[in-house]
Amino acid sequence: MHESLQTEGPLSALRQALKGLIVKPESLIHHSDRGIQYCSREYTKLLKANKIRISMTEQADPYENALAERMNRTLKEEFALDRTFLSAAQARQLVKEAIAYYNQVRPHASCGYKTPEQAHHCQGSFVKMWRSAKRKSQEKVQDQLSYAYA
Repeated sequence: MHESLQTEGPLSALRQALKGLIVKPESLIHHSDRGIQYCSREYTKLLKANKIRISMTEQADPYENALAERMNRTLKEEFALDRTFLSAAQARQLVKEAIAYYNQVRPHASCGYKTPEQAHHCQGSFVKMWRSAKRKSQEKVQDQLSYAYA
């Protein structure tokens, strides 16, 4: 968390994340909106130097990175991080606590009811437990048709 939208904040966070990696960085995809800090020469240079694939939204469509958007929504709703804080220090502390709980304590259906930290250390892959918005919409229409003909 940084006090401005300048490149230095996300760049520092990216460096910190790279230090803690237990997987090869070239297996990663970095998805972001088209914020100037993520498009900066210095930021993209660090991603490319670590062979991390870069993905950016086209039209600020939240479905382009629904998993990250879901996590952000959860942090805001479950941990009330969408409010005004008394200070930047208070906001940093509460965000730190919420993310630690989210990653280390809270089990997730999409991770086979493991915490993200536990899932991160597992070998192999997980069965996809979520549906795309398009598929949900199609299933809803199918359910409505089934009900209409029942």
